[in-house]
Amino acid sequence: MTTEVLPVKDVAEKMKAVCKSLGWKFENPSDEFNHVYLKAKVDECQAAYASLSYGRYPYEGRITITAYSNHDSAIYRYGEEHLNISVSATRSAEQIIKEIQRRFLPTFLEIAHKAEEIQKREDEYSRQLEACMGRLKGEELKESEKHSGKVHFNLDDIWGEVQYSSDDQLSIDFHNVSAEKVGRILAILRENTVSSKRESLVSDSERGNNHE
Repeated sequence: MTTEVLPVKDVAEKMKAVCKSLGWKFENPSDEFNHVYLKAKVDECQAAYASLSYGRYPYEGRITITAYSNHDSAIYRYGEEHLNISVSATRSAEQIIKEIQRRFLPTFLEIAHKAEEIQKREDEYSRQLEACMGRLKGEELKESEKHSGKVHFNLDDIWGEVQYSSDDQLSIDFHNVSAEKVGRILAILRENTVSSKRESLVSDSERGNNHE
């Protein structure tokens, strides 16, 4: 059976009509050569979007609607295909809309919700990183420092870096530090260790008393 191939300009207009009816915001479609591609934002989803494409192998003569997000590697299992459906481009805009609402939107919204939650966690981590490392640096971080989570310091003859893991855990790597300063740093670190040991001993003692 021969698949009916429609002019790409006509399909582009149909895609736009579908998106407008669904309330999706979209970028102007590319309709070069023999295929059409359109990217659309669904509702208020910031971390996920839908694409509509036409004329690409192996879906000649069909419009394919595919779900994408900013966090696909965390949402899809290894080797798992993106959520997608395809419909004949000869169908009316109203029919295509019904297919999208029935076969695509419910699962897409689940994916979008997961992506939004991941994005919120990443945004909060970035906010904490920038606030903590900015305080240590004493000024706003560079973009490269925000991405790496590392800040390099040059303090006269001492140089090194601080790397962020969380507000409670940082890694430091400094060179050319005098023995006296290293001793002061170790004294501070040992204070925490001694304090933790004392708390542990007190807890063990209290548990022993409770069992008497």
